[in-house]
Amino acid sequence: MNSLKLSVLLPLLAGSAEAAVAHPLVSRQGHSHAANRWDMPVDYTPFGNLATVELGVPGQEVTVFLDWTWANNFIQTPRCYGTWDRSLCMSDMMAVYDPRNSSTFVNVTDVYPRQQWFPNHFFFTEPSTIDHGIDSVQIGPVRSPVINQFSDTMFDMSQFFLPFTVVFGMSPTLPGQDESYDATFYQQYKQGLWKQPYVGYVWCYDEDKIGACGGNDAIQSWGGYRKDLVKGRVYWYDNVVFPDINDISYVYDPPFLNYWGTPLQDLWIGDELQPTVATSERSGKGAIFNHATFGRGIPLTQNAYNKLVQIVAGEELNLENPTVVNNGEQQLYSVSCENIDSYPTVKYQFVGHRKVWEVPAKHYIDQLEDGTCVLNARATAEGDQFLGSFGDQFLKDKQIVFDFAKLKIGLAEIKWPQC
Repeated sequence: MNSLKLSVLLPLLAGSAEAAVAHPLVSRQGHSHAANRWDMPVDYTPFGNLATVELGVPGQEVTVFLDWTWANNFIQTPRCYGTWDRSLCMSDMMAVYDPRNSSTFVNVTDVYPRQQWFPNHFFFTEPSTIDHGIDSVQIGPVRSPVINQFSDTMFDMSQFFLPFTVVFGMSPTLPGQDESYDATFYQQYKQGLWKQPYVGYVWCYDEDKIGACGGNDAIQSWGGYRKDLVKGRVYWYDNVVFPDINDISYVYDPPFLNYWGTPLQDLWIGDELQPTVATSERSGKGAIFNHATFGRGIPLTQNAYNKLVQIVAGEELNLENPTVVNNGEQQLYSVSCENIDSYPTVKYQFVGHRKVWEVPAKHYIDQLEDGTCVLNARATAEGDQFLGSFGDQFLKDKQIVFDFAKLKIGLAEIKWPQC
């Protein structure tokens, strides 16, 4: 290990703003002070939200999957079974980043031990193994050395194909966890490189809305949020840990609980209040905010799902690949495309505010390529138990904001600009 380089970088691990400012890797590209909000263009894909960042020196532009449900960055490297020989475990088509080519990479495995999750939600029944290292990461106008997770693949993944190199983690750091759990943005914020601790997201899901996203599918804002798109006010909710999620939905060993979530207060179908109960005494009624496969489909209890199926006169739909709708285990149902306007609005209230958040039927009924209209709802847990992922369907016409410093979740209705 380069002890001189490590001695320069280790102060950053404690969030030292002075060290960050002094280090030659830190670049604000013309900013004389900490950076203001920067809007990252996002591509909405079947895999989830994809974007680009730059890693290392010299900089290498890589595609990243913006993951609200992972801590730190999981960087796919060409390392297999402890050796730097990608032919042992992966295809040449896999996009990787080799930190050995970066002059700013420092191995810090003697500071942060190797970690492995088995099972996990990267490779499910195969182990996910990482070592920690420090390397330069650039988000928009800010570039600095941060702690990252670098993969060491311990199984044959030659049949896997991922359209990204990095799982760009954006999870909150929980009390008692060290800085190796910090998202890149939060590390840079603690280094004094961003003025505000906010990360915002707006999905411009229709052609008539993409102007608000600069012509892009979505915008992930760093160091702020789109105040110009806020209709009314932002409602802030406490971030709460729900341990049952690791048994019911996102299964990791050892457990991983770093999620943006808050307790559900009530759920309605139309004006009819639906019974909801906690999954257990320790966990409450968890509302987790996510996108991609686990964030698709409005979240319902199993009983509320059955109720909505009856109301919309759903007919069983069996697809060869049901994950084109969502990855829940519930039976899928087709509905009449002509009657969407008559279907009820689904409403949610979270603990902390009386504000009710609505999802009209046009947002939870999807049309497949063959013209079939399908009920896009996801039922987790059993009976009236509630544990749900609030993502794509819920976030239409809403902006979500994560406050990394205070561990708060902000929600606001969107005021779309007139075209």
